[in-house]
Amino acid sequence: MSAKETIAVIGTVFVDIKGFADAHYDPAGRNVGKIKLVHGGVGRNVAEDVARLGGGVLFVSSADDDMLGHGVVNRLSHSKIDTRYVRFAPSAGMGLWMVINDAAGRQAGAISQMPDVKHIERIIDEHGDAIVREADHIVLEIDLNEQISRRVLDLAWMYGKQVYALPGNMEVLLRNVELLKKVSCFICNDIEAGRLFHTETAGKDPEDMQRLVRRGVKELELPSMVITLGEKGCVFCDARKGAPEDGWEPAIATDVIDPSGAGDAFFSGTMLALTRGLPMRKAVKAGTQAAHRVLRSTESTVPAAKAVE
Repeated sequence: MSAKETIAVIGTVFVDIKGFADAHYDPAGRNVGKIKLVHGGVGRNVAEDVARLGGGVLFVSSADDDMLGHGVVNRLSHSKIDTRYVRFAPSAGMGLWMVINDAAGRQAGAISQMPDVKHIERIIDEHGDAIVREADHIVLEIDLNEQISRRVLDLAWMYGKQVYALPGNMEVLLRNVELLKKVSCFICNDIEAGRLFHTETAGKDPEDMQRLVRRGVKELELPSMVITLGEKGCVFCDARKGAPEDGWEPAIATDVIDPSGAGDAFFSGTMLALTRGLPMRKAVKAGTQAAHRVLRSTESTVPAAKAVE
């Protein structure tokens, strides 16, 4: 990638509040343990992953106008991410996720506070044309809302920019599946693929999932699609050059420390490799390597590592 190439990442910011009980967790009592704040969110994770893998990033999002929100943006700026299109909001500029784990590491309870994506919608309304014209490639968290997705996809189509999409909560996409026709590559996990195609994916082997990803590319008129399968790896189908090419890439055996953010890292590594002209089979290898690094880390983004080439 040349120094001038920029990937615009449009998505959400979250801050994860994680509690870890030292001993038996009593939901009605006082519990001693450790509390950790982790910067998260699909869009934020991808922006940091891409930057750490050697890509230039223009991040489009919103954050709370408080100590937590400014801390998120300061960290991104420190990673040399362009944050001029991050809007600070008095409330609900970003999401919060609070989780409590018992002494064995099992989740005992969780609460999510969702961000108000109207803040991002206003950024796209005011600056969307400039953002898409400036960017060489677009990453879109496609479930922000219908208005954002349609506006970004229409602008990208008009300016001839490729869009790489990943889902958030799937609700917007399930109501507007036709949005995927303007996406260069869509990457999701097996559960999300099951919802998209109204089929059960639990227990299916990679061969079954290869058939499903081929079906997805054909039925949804997608140029390319990747479905991640957790410890089973991923399957892909790429029809960008005419006759579809599909395959399976196994996962790397890993002693998992924390799975948080591994899917976002896979997306980032795969997407960045595709923007650099690598074939899909090599791109998913790059994504698999990025996810492997996150699984072995206490962070939710790729540790300092060799850039995607």
